[in-house]
Amino acid sequence: MADDAVRSVLHSIGLHSLYQNFMSQKIDSIEICKSLEDNQLTNLGLVTIGERIKFKNAVQHWQSMPIMPMAESDTAASGSRISTGGRRGAVNLGSILRFATGTEEEPALGFALQPSIQFMESANFLPTANTCINRMNLSLPDESNPLPLQEELFNLFDLAFCNTFFGLE
Repeated sequence: MADDAVRSVLHSIGLHSLYQNFMSQKIDSIEICKSLEDNQLTNLGLVTIGERIKFKNAVQHWQSMPIMPMAESDTAASGSRISTGGRRGAVNLGSILRFATGTEEEPALGFALQPSIQFMESANFLPTANTCINRMNLSLPDESNPLPLQEELFNLFDLAFCNTFFGLE
C-alpha cells in the first residue's frame, strides 16, 4: 500500500507523529512526497531545515525490497503490520541502520560510502556488519543450511539489531 511507504519514511527519520498530517492532505505516496516544496513540508509539520533535509533524503533513497520471499500476499502485509506496529520489540529502521553503519540517522551530507547488504554463505543466520564500510552481511540458505522458521530468523535479527553497542554498554 502506498501510504505504508510514507509511514515507513516518516518512521525511519523519527517523525512518525506527522503521519496523520500527510494523510489528511492526501499525501499518500512516495512520488507525491518527492514533489513537495519546502513551504509545503513546513505546513505538514517539518518545521526545521534538518527535518526537511532528512525527509527529502529518506524519500529520495526509499526502496521497497522484501527481506524474504513470501508465498502469500496477506503474509507480507501482516509482517509489515508487525514491524510498523512495534511488535518486533525495539527494532526499527534506525536500529538496523545503526547496526550496519554505527549511526541511527543518515548524515546531513549523506554517507561517504553508501550502506549496502552483502548476501553470503555462512554457518548461521545471525547478521553481521562491517561498520567501517557500512555493510551488513546476511546469510543465504543452501542444502546443508536451510532457512530457519520465520520467527527464529526474526529473533536472530532482533538480537543483532538491538545489540549494537560493540561491548561498550
